[in-house]
Amino acid sequence: MDLIDHIKKGEGKTLEFKEKFPSGEQIAKTIVTFSNTAGGKLIIGVNSNNEITGLNDDDRTGYQDRVSNIIHDVIHPATAPEIYSYNIDGKNILVVEVFPGPLKPYFIKNKGKFEGTYIRIGSTNKKADIEFIQELERQRKNISFDEEITDDDDCKKINAASLSKILNEKNVRDSKATPSAFS
Repeated sequence: MDLIDHIKKGEGKTLEFKEKFPSGEQIAKTIVTFSNTAGGKLIIGVNSNNEITGLNDDDRTGYQDRVSNIIHDVIHPATAPEIYSYNIDGKNILVVEVFPGPLKPYFIKNKGKFEGTYIRIGSTNKKADIEFIQELERQRKNISFDEEITDDDDCKKINAASLSKILNEKNVRDSKATPSAFS
């Protein structure tokens, strides 16, 4: 699917439009969102009706530099999306193509991890809650929920003797409930 087809399709989980060059925080938030989820494209110069309005032709490289600086200065950990200009029917648009990142969670530096982590839900950017941030951290470590080591107080109460007792009771009940094949 080419870029024009994406634009015609409209905003969604992996596509966001801005008619004018947005604030640095808006750009960073969208890049963080796409990095933490399925990736996506931020297209600047397209309005909410999927119409290409374009950007000022005089500052194409300036826009790319501004986006690069925002990414470097505002987002942690570092991410490296593709940033390029595209001309459609004589109108220039800026495309920031973001790939799902391996160093999740990505967040806005000055807000910190717990306030500055965002995810994409449908066509909107939402602040991630603590459980989702923990899931992103598990993805970074490539472990599932049940593999995660916990330091909960309940787990500290389990010692070898109590665990052995629980297992022995379980084995006794199972052996009584299941008749032996050799009886």
